Amino acid sequence: QMVRFLISRYAKDASWRGGASEAPIEYPETGLYHPDIPNRITTDIDDLPRPEAPVATVGILLMRSYILASDTAHYDAVIHALEDRGIRVIAAFAGGLDARPAIAAYFTGEESVHIDTLVSLTGFSLIGGPAYNDSAAAVEVLSGLDVPYMAAHPLEFQTLGQWSDSSGGLGPVETTMLIALPELDGAISPTVFGGRHGAQGCKGCPKDCSYKGESKQMSACSERVAMLAARVERLARLRRSETESRKVGIILFGFPPNAGAIGTAAYLSVFESLFNTLHRMKAEGYDTGELPANVDELRAAILEGN
Repeated sequence: QMVRFLISRYAKDASWRGGASEAPIEYPETGLYHPDIPNRITTDIDDLPRPEAPVATVGILLMRSYILASDTAHYDAVIHALEDRGIRVIAAFAGGLDARPAIAAYFTGEESVHIDTLVSLTGFSLIGGPAYNDSAAAVEVLSGLDVPYMAAHPLEFQTLGQWSDSSGGLGPVETTMLIALPELDGAISPTVFGGRHGAQGCKGCPKDCSYKGESKQMSACSERVAMLAARVERLARLRRSETESRKVGIILFGFPPNAGAIGTAAYLSVFESLFNTLHRMKAEGYDTGELPANVDELRAAILEGN
C-alpha cells in the first residue's frame, strides 16, 4: 500500500498518479491476541473467547514482534491447550521488552487481580529482555499480582531437533537468558515449548512429531505444550483451593546423606528458617497440626523422630 501511495503521488507518468491506496494499518503498542478472533489482535478484552464456566483464568505474555509477523504457531498451541482444559486465556503483549503495560492493562483491576496464574511465553525477563533485566521492578509488579508466575521459552539458538537429540539440553547462553534471568524475577518451572525445525526434523521427541523439512517459522513442541498446560492448570487450581486443604512438602538440606548432616548447611539457620516458615504457614491458615514451641524442640523432633 505504501508503494501504491508513492506511485499515485510521485509517478513521472501522470496517468499513474491519483490511484487509490489503503490507509496504513495501525497496530496497538499494548493489546490482546487470540488466533480465533478477526484480525487476531484487539484491545477489548470482551472480544476474547470465554468458557461458560472457566476452571481458572490465566494471563499469558507474548512477544509483539512475533504477533505482527504472524509467526505464532507456538503461541496458538499453548492458548488452545489451555482452553481445551476449560481455562479462560487472556493473552497480552506490549511494545518493547517491558511487560508492565500489558499487565496493568489486562491482568489487574481496580479491586482485584483478574488472573489466577501468569505465564510468560516470551522467553525473556519480565522487564528488560534478553540482555538486561530490572529484577527489582519485576518483583514489585509480581508482588502486586501475588499469583504463580511461570516462564516458558521457545528455542532461539538451536532447532527443536538439535535440542531433542542433545544430552546437554540448553546451552550456556540459553540457560542464562531463558532460565536464570527470569528466575531472578521470581519465575518458576521453566519449560521449553517450541522452536524452529531443522532439516533433520525432530526425531528425539518422545511423541515424534515426525516433522520433515527446515522451517524458519516457529512451531510448537506438542509434548512440552501438553506438559506446560497441565502444570499451569494445577497451579491455577491450587491458587483457587482452600488453604487448609493443600498438601505441602518441605525438603531440608542433608548432604552427605546418612552422615548426620541434616540441617547443617553452612552459614544457614535451617531449623530456625523451618520454624519460622511453619509458624507463618499456620498463621495463614495451613493445617500444620501442633507445632513445636521453639527451634530446639523442632530440631529434636526431626533428628530423633516424631
